[in-house]
Amino acid sequence: MREEWISKVKFKNSAPLLFSHGNYHLEHTKKYQISFASFENAITAFKKQPLHYGAINPLELYYGCTVSAIMLGMFDKGEEYFKEVIRLHNIIISVKNPSEYAKFYTKRIEWIKAQLASASSS
Repeated sequence: MREEWISKVKFKNSAPLLFSHGNYHLEHTKKYQISFASFENAITAFKKQPLHYGAINPLELYYGCTVSAIMLGMFDKGEEYFKEVIRLHNIIISVKNPSEYAKFYTKRIEWIKAQLASASSS
């Protein structure tokens, strides 16, 4: 059903649907190629229409893209998107008291760092 709706909306308005599609495949089907493509397209669409900020959390979007890339063994792409995860995470921590939300990503950032370090040492 998501694919049907994605095909019906203008690309610049598709970021929330693409984000949802990417999350579904990352978390439930483990189809990382589909999740990665969906997240990358969502990032492109989000940049064209940033008013979707209320419907998409950019940290979650870049995090999903980073994890999908790592799961596919695309460590260069993972590193590229991870830089944005770190930037956004640092903004959240500097603006708010470290909340449960920030702690949730802090733990996941450590996992990403370990994966990227392991890949670079191989």
